[in-house]
Amino acid sequence: MSTLVYGSGDRLRRLREGKDMLSANIEDGLQWFSDRWPEGAVWPSEVPRPAPRPPTPVPSSAAPAAGPPA
Repeated sequence: MSTLVYGSGDRLRRLREGKDMLSANIEDGLQWFSDRWPEGAVWPSEVPRPAPRPPTPVPSSAAPAAGPPA
C-alpha cells in the first residue's frame, strides 16, 4: 500500500520502526485515498475527508501536433 500511495515501500516500515511521518505526507496520503475513493462507498466518519481533486486530463495521442500552418 505504501508503494501505491507514496511511490515508496518504506513509509509504513519506518512507522513500525518508531520513526515519524511529516504532516504533509499524511495529508498527501489522505488526498490519494480521497481522489480514488469508490463512488457510493462510505468514507470513515471520524476521518476528515479532503475534497477529491478532479482527474488530470490525459493528452490524446490522436491529436495532431501543433505547428506552423502548411
